[in-house]
Amino acid sequence: MRIALIYVIDCSALPGAAPELMRPPAEVYSTAALLRSYKLDAEVVEICSRSREEMLADTRKVAKKLRPNLVGLACRTDNRFDATDAAEVIKGVNPDCRILLNGAHAAAMFRQMLGEFAQIDGVVLGEPESAYLEYAQKMNALSPTDNIRGIVQRDASGAPLHGGLRKPVANLDSLPSPGKFVDYAHVLTSRGCPEGRAYLPERLVWGERPRFRSPAKVLEELSLLKKRYGRDVVFFSDEDFTISREHAIAICRGMVEQGLNVSFDINSHPNHMCGERLEWLKRAGCFRITYHVESGAEKVLRALNRPMDIENAVEICRLTRRHGIHARYRIILGAPGETRESIEETKRFIERSRPSSTSVQSMQIYPGTPLYENAKKKGGLDDGIWLKREIRSLRFWPRELEGDREEIVRDFVEFTRKHSYPFTEEERRYALAEYPDRADHFKRGRGNLEKGNVEEAIAEYELHVSGARSADTAVAGLIELAKCYVLVGAYSSALNNLRAADRLVQPQRFTYPKTERVHPVIVALMAECYAALGEWGECRDATERLLAAVPEHPYGRFLMSRCLLEAPEPDRDRAAEECRKAVELGHKVPADYLKRLGLAEAP
Repeated sequence: MRIALIYVIDCSALPGAAPELMRPPAEVYSTAALLRSYKLDAEVVEICSRSREEMLADTRKVAKKLRPNLVGLACRTDNRFDATDAAEVIKGVNPDCRILLNGAHAAAMFRQMLGEFAQIDGVVLGEPESAYLEYAQKMNALSPTDNIRGIVQRDASGAPLHGGLRKPVANLDSLPSPGKFVDYAHVLTSRGCPEGRAYLPERLVWGERPRFRSPAKVLEELSLLKKRYGRDVVFFSDEDFTISREHAIAICRGMVEQGLNVSFDINSHPNHMCGERLEWLKRAGCFRITYHVESGAEKVLRALNRPMDIENAVEICRLTRRHGIHARYRIILGAPGETRESIEETKRFIERSRPSSTSVQSMQIYPGTPLYENAKKKGGLDDGIWLKREIRSLRFWPRELEGDREEIVRDFVEFTRKHSYPFTEEERRYALAEYPDRADHFKRGRGNLEKGNVEEAIAEYELHVSGARSADTAVAGLIELAKCYVLVGAYSSALNNLRAADRLVQPQRFTYPKTERVHPVIVALMAECYAALGEWGECRDATERLLAAVPEHPYGRFLMSRCLLEAPEPDRDRAAEECRKAVELGHKVPADYLKRLGLAEAP
């Protein structure tokens, strides 16, 4: 029996969408891990395509290749038609395949999903792991799959057959770590949507009561991801990582004591932040905190059921920056109760707080949330709206501001751009004084290299890489390290650093079809090192990658010429042709190499 857990999305329909929409929800990975721990053949597949036609074609390829007996499709509001269209394609390839939907939208609209889409066999309510496990085990044993708690199916007449609610997982530590089976960057340390926020659909999956994984299990997962996949940057996806002071500090303390050296960012709220938490977050490797403040107007915060002490929020933002951590605000524009006056209040709040950056989102309405139910009661909105393909998501906008929406949003976004505050020299000096291990080793490495002190430069660049707080920062250091090793003829050491850098620039998740990113400097240096070691097959592979990305790369053309000439069966004519291209593009080819090709005169 084969099981495919698929997240499918047509990216072209969501330009500028939040990054979290472009990756599978966390429960997809945890479900796959649980199924595999019971020796069931389960695979996670992400189909992130550039058009609807490409999405359907990719889905058909996956269905033909995997031939799954059971498919689970993650269904959010934004990708609901992508999921149902993919289900139709899969049924066309294999009519006997069972297809279940899971996710907040499917759970809220299960009657509509089962009533309108015949290709869907059932909808999972709440947390999906144990429901999928029971369903798969019964399928495998050829037992009836009706009346499974947590899954709504159809009875003989086609009406919804509700198996009853399934209790949330009481002990999150009982779920196996997905890191045993798959690489990923987004780690959950808790579940639950606290404080009953009126606009979050995730409460339909996780529930409202916070539940926490033990710090020991979280640390075990981080260690596993680093050892198995080399992952030294992760993103804690909890709605609020610091809602429990003890839990957050215990994780950070463990990261420090175990020397994990993993960089991370978190979501938080000023109500659940303090100096002690910030101290431990910084020591553990936190480089960014996204504060979900939503608004700076108390009237709007009350409407969102999101109370916040404004003065405390201002101080927490300043304290975050003083610890050398990027403080990002998330603002929701156009929430219930929003007026021009409340927008001006939020602007003044941003000016006083001085966040490092601000993310602005429109107020979205999701089925199953109190905000949606209130909108239905007021009239003008019903469930039929989710059957309209032209509506990928539903945005709320106050009637008081109708007609001025584009102007207000444009003005506010421009305001946040002008009021993003880089670190001041005082904040930077404080951070370096408090955390000397985060000093600027990169600049010192470059200074040593300019003086010819290569060994000292290598030592500084290694410290830079070990303390890097993002993939981009680490890549920059690894490239400089490789250049240093090339200078002293240590080509194997250079290649080790270049391979590490190459891994970091690749997509951080599995996609179908698989994509590859090429960093020209990394690949060109790799080819140069292989050439120096006489490994011409590897040199040609690297050079072909380089030229596929940058066809007019002068040094790449010269390297290809050398590869052709040094091949077991040399091709002098093509080598000469590539050499001519290199010269035409401006590369200075050594005279002895020109002579070797019979091109003593400039070609």
